[in-house]
Amino acid sequence: MKRFLIILLIILTICTVISCNQPIGSIDANGNGNGAGSGELEFLWLVPARILYETEQWFVPGDDLQIMYAGDGVVKEIPYNTPGVEIEILEHAHSVDNPNTIPITNGEIKLNTAGRHKIKVSFNDKSSHYTIEVRGTYSGGGDESDIFDIIWL
Repeated sequence: MKRFLIILLIILTICTVISCNQPIGSIDANGNGNGAGSGELEFLWLVPARILYETEQWFVPGDDLQIMYAGDGVVKEIPYNTPGVEIEILEHAHSVDNPNTIPITNGEIKLNTAGRHKIKVSFNDKSSHYTIEVRGTYSGGGDESDIFDIIWL
């Protein structure tokens, strides 16, 4: 009787494994990789390490930005200098219709213009962006921004 139960248990286990969609635990729609489930999900996700700058400071993508890419069913971090990654700064993108576009080609750029700017990253026909703010700093006298100068005695 014991031998019969063991054989029956083995047969039921084999039938269960064979009848499952392979691989077991597949999360796409029909289990063969051609469905519309999360196996085809692709997106680009930007994680800024810094969003506030002063004028004359440098935007360095290696230090200030983390790029996450989801494709082929896996989420992975890609370096900013990966072939196909394009990083651009859109100056005053929120306040003008045609913003000045500055491509980042050498890995860093000096931020000279105060205001709100978009950092746009494109990779594999996907793009994402986030906003940074560049604050102007007072660089000394002589810019004639005041009508009257105050002289303290």
